[in-house]
Amino acid sequence: GPLAPELDRPQLRSEEPSLAEMTAKAVELLAVNPHGFLLVVEGSQIDWACHANDPAHLLSDLLAFDDAVQAALDFAKRDGRTLLLAMSDHNNGGLTIGNARTDHSYSQMKLDALLDPLRRMRLSATGIWDQLCGDRGRGAVKPEQIAPQDVQRAVQEYWGVDLNVNEAQQILAIAARQTAESAHWGLGEVVSRKATYIGWSTHGHTGGDVPLFAYGPGRPVGLIDGPRIGTLTAEAL
Repeated sequence: GPLAPELDRPQLRSEEPSLAEMTAKAVELLAVNPHGFLLVVEGSQIDWACHANDPAHLLSDLLAFDDAVQAALDFAKRDGRTLLLAMSDHNNGGLTIGNARTDHSYSQMKLDALLDPLRRMRLSATGIWDQLCGDRGRGAVKPEQIAPQDVQRAVQEYWGVDLNVNEAQQILAIAARQTAESAHWGLGEVVSRKATYIGWSTHGHTGGDVPLFAYGPGRPVGLIDGPRIGTLTAEAL
C-alpha cells in the first residue's frame, strides 16, 4: 500500500522514512555511477490531499516535498554538474487562499487566522476516515453505518472543529456518493468551508500554469510547455 500521509506518519507509521530521507539515500546510491543518473522523486500525496480538499494533508506533504527538494539541491550544489527540476504536473482542487468567509474581511485577515485552523489539524482526512471505519476497513463499512455523532467526535478530536449534526450528515452524504477510496472527501470539503479560510472549487484536476523551479547547467527559464520537460531531461542526460 501507499506510504502514510506526512501528517499521519509520526503517529501511525513512525517506522516509515520521510521523502527527504529516501531522496538523500537514493542520491547516495546513484551518485557513484560514473555515467551520471536520473532520479525521479514524486510527492504524490500532494495531489491526493487536493482531491480530498484536505488543507492540512496538503500543507504537510508539500513541506515534506520541499525538504526532499532541499536534499536534492544540497547534492546538486556540491556536485556542480547536476540539473535539478522541481515542478507539478498539474493543478488540483482549485485551491484559494481566501473563501466565502473572507468576502468582507480579507483586507484585515492576519497570517495566524489563516494558519491556526491548519495547525490544529493533527491527522489527515484519510486517517480520520480510517479511524471511523475501524478494523473492518473502509471497503467493508458503508457511510450509512457511521453515526453522525462519531464524525463529530473525530473531527473535534483530530481537527479541533465543532460540527453540528447537520454538517456531520453532509460529510456522510458526500461519502455515500464516492467510492470507498474517496469516501473521506467530504471531511475536507465541509470543514474547509466552515472553519478555515482555504477555498476549493473541485475535487478534480484544474487547468492553469504551474511553477517550475530549476537549478544547474542548462536550467530552463520562462514559460514553457509541459512536454518540453521531457526533452530537456533527455538533453541533460
